[in-house]
Amino acid sequence: MNFYIKTSFLIITLLYGVCYAQERVTFEKHNVSIEQPESFEKVDFFEGLYSKSTGASIQIETVDGVTYPFLAKGFTEDNLIPQGVTLKKKEEIQMQSGDKGLLIFMEFNVTQNGETRVFKRITLLTGNLSKTLMINTNFSPEVETLVYPAIYKALLSAKLEE
Repeated sequence: MNFYIKTSFLIITLLYGVCYAQERVTFEKHNVSIEQPESFEKVDFFEGLYSKSTGASIQIETVDGVTYPFLAKGFTEDNLIPQGVTLKKKEEIQMQSGDKGLLIFMEFNVTQNGETRVFKRITLLTGNLSKTLMINTNFSPEVETLVYPAIYKALLSAKLEE
């Protein structure tokens, strides 16, 4: 019985720690800010956030001179399958800022040491007439229940700072 209580406490603590945002973090290179989920840290090896405890990442990119609806047209099964990516669904959203956006849900395989694993990717596209904000999130299905709420909330909080 004591084991179950400790295990339940650990799971609740992990869920609480992963799912609630700390603060806004700004990526000066792209002039973008986003709410930083607990357990995610700003890193030097890419523009974005990484969680050591789950292996999940949030990568920030901007594309100048292209609107996001135009860029979104390229996310088709015909374009993604040759890259080894499966399109699962697209979801139009409203950002916390009131701007419109698009979430694109995908899956892809990674082979490492002879073992193939499935990973999930959610790409956010939003922006204005002169710039598209593209945020790619990647995580394994094993940690999806832990990271998805935090990632979804962070994506909705993303904002191009003018």
